[in-house]
Amino acid sequence: MTEALSVLWLTGWSAPPSVWQPVIDRFSRDHPRARHQLVDVHTLLKEDSGMSPHDWLTDGSWWLVGWSMGGMLALEWARTVPGRVRGVLAIGVTDQFVRSPRSPDGWDERVLRRMIRLLSIDPEQVLADFDRRMFSSAEKKAGWLDQWCQSCRNQQKPDVSGLLVGLDFLRRFSFLDSPLSVPVFLLHGEDDAICPVSGAGRLARTLPKAELTVWKDAGHLPFWTQPERFHFWLKERINCDTGQKPGGPSI
Repeated sequence: MTEALSVLWLTGWSAPPSVWQPVIDRFSRDHPRARHQLVDVHTLLKEDSGMSPHDWLTDGSWWLVGWSMGGMLALEWARTVPGRVRGVLAIGVTDQFVRSPRSPDGWDERVLRRMIRLLSIDPEQVLADFDRRMFSSAEKKAGWLDQWCQSCRNQQKPDVSGLLVGLDFLRRFSFLDSPLSVPVFLLHGEDDAICPVSGAGRLARTLPKAELTVWKDAGHLPFWTQPERFHFWLKERINCDTGQKPGGPSI
């Protein structure tokens, strides 16, 4: 009997879990029996949440689909509970978020500390500055930044405590020399200014079962700015692992 397809979705810093919902809806048309779990990463990272990977990855084996901070968390979970992870699909991730001799293109830690300080004063401005860095020049010209602000920023006030624990996670994140036994599919925008593509390249060279796909002119949100293309990228990789025919263009 074929094991049911289980997919756990983790979002990035400052983004609501619902950012994945259009992707899940599209994916469910091809996999109506698949089960999905949306994780509020910011709540999860709070020490008082009391949640661990074992609480989410219950029965069966799971695909972890994570974007940015969620993708980095997915890599850590695959290392922590490999027996429950079927594979990782990580979008816009890096091997180390903060700059170091091995990751010279990471963020200056002083920038993160400034963001932490300003979040308690003007969180909307911090998010606005971050949003402008998420999109490539081509995507901004096409209006994707405006659409993002209208759909994700104007609906609710930011949870400052969740944003703070997220920045602390990013400040500490490092996945250097951490080989995984499961397949890892990396997708990256060539013009990603949040996590430069060079960091994804180092990850791909380190992980024994990694594949890196880079999309030209894309920024930090390729699954959101190119939803149809992302759907086929995702479906092709999961279907190949489950023995199904891809049924779409190779991306």
